[in-house]
Parts: sequence; C-alpha cells; structure tokens
Amino acid sequence: MKIVIETEVQAPLATVWDTWVTPNDITNWNFAIDDWCCPRAEVNLEVGGNFNYRMEAKDSSKGFDFEGTFTKIESNESIHFKLGDNRVVIVEFIETINGV
Repeated sequence: MKIVIETEVQAPLATVWDTWVTPNDITNWNFAIDDWCCPRAEVNLEVGGNFNYRMEAKDSSKGFDFEGTFTKIESNESIHFKLGDNRVVIVEFIETINGV
C-alpha cells in the first residue's frame, strides 16, 4: 500500500530542507498536536546513517522513539528512509510558485 501526504510550506527550498534535517529545528516542528513535543532529535544525514526523534506527551504520560535509517539522500530534492518495521518513506521537496 502507498500513502501520499502533501503539504505546502511558504518558504525557500533551502530553508525548508535545512529545517527538515537540523536537529534543533526538528524539535520545534516535529509533533502532530500541541499536547506532544519532540524533546530530542538525532540525525546522521548520510546513506546508512540513522535518525532518532524522541516523541513525548507534554504531560509525560507517554512517549516513543521514532527512528529509521537513511537509504537515499538527494540534497534539496528527496530523503528516503526505512523505519524499524521495514516501512519505506520518501520525502520529496518540490519547489512551487508559493514555496515548497
């Protein structure tokens, strides 16, 4: 099964890319709802490198590590990675008139 999710960010491509791959930035945006946070992000941005994002409820009632291994990286174009359960994820960065 293939799932596609799209969003548009109104910012330059270089800014969006850097925000996606920089640990300090990841901790500021990587949570689905305001009741959660990402207190820690580790990124080894190279093929075969790993990432680990700690996800936690702000009330500390639950949390988990979101982690995987990078399988392909095309700077400012795409990031491919495999999660621990073998799901494959491809993130594409496509410039539009309004941003990325």
